[in-house]
Amino acid sequence: IGSRGVWGGYSSNSLCTQNTLNRIGHYPGMGTNGDDSYTGLIFIGDNTTVSYNNIKNAGYCGIRWDGNSALIKGNYVDSTNYVKDDGGGIYVYPVLTGPSSTVTYTQRIVRDNIVLNTIGAIAGGEPSANHSEGYGVYTDGTSPNISYINNTVINAEYGLFFNAGHDNIIDSNKTYNCKRGLYHKNYSGFGIEDVTVTNNQ
Repeated sequence: IGSRGVWGGYSSNSLCTQNTLNRIGHYPGMGTNGDDSYTGLIFIGDNTTVSYNNIKNAGYCGIRWDGNSALIKGNYVDSTNYVKDDGGGIYVYPVLTGPSSTVTYTQRIVRDNIVLNTIGAIAGGEPSANHSEGYGVYTDGTSPNISYINNTVINAEYGLFFNAGHDNIIDSNKTYNCKRGLYHKNYSGFGIEDVTVTNNQ
């Protein structure tokens, strides 16, 4: 597929399960413009479940999601972010609200996923970047109210990366061979609040 594998859009109550996708957005220049191009699965609506999918070789993100009460569970994501940079094997951004320190969501859960080889593509990223921005699990734009539980990330610039955010739980995850296993940073003046980090390796 040249650009997007499954685009679930903004539909609520979506179920995406037990699909196998390979070589999505694999060739530079064959995809479209936009933040969600070259991506395996895209689901933005509320009450979405994305579970037990197998995604291999996605030029940008493996799974991109947002919305209230989402469940991202048991997915296997291998080899992403090698055409476009600054993305994740599993990636969330507050598409509907934009970055905010006050917006809250009904709690979302990302658990039991395996993310391998978030490669990064310096030539396909921000001109000012001087390192790969391929992040295994990427929480962007102050995304709040997410529980990350028992995920495994292997071979990424950062294993779990947070651009600010609040009321996030990070429990019993494992990272291996990442420059940083867990990394939080301020984002456009927004800070980091009420984050719980327990039992990670």
